[in-house]
Amino acid sequence: MVSENKTTREISHQEAREIAHRLICGAFNRDNNRPRFTIPANHDRDDDLLMLAYIEQQERRNG
Repeated sequence: MVSENKTTREISHQEAREIAHRLICGAFNRDNNRPRFTIPANHDRDDDLLMLAYIEQQERRNG
């Protein structure tokens, strides 16, 4: 599991919804809406890393 988040930007609730939608659709091969993953990882674009960053941001915000 990736524990270091290197994105420096805030991820909105709407963006997190879009990320979740791509991840879910990609898991079921639906809608040609594929999750965004790259090698090497892009912490400001890859859906898995952005979702982790969003969760971390919300945890910090909500204590």
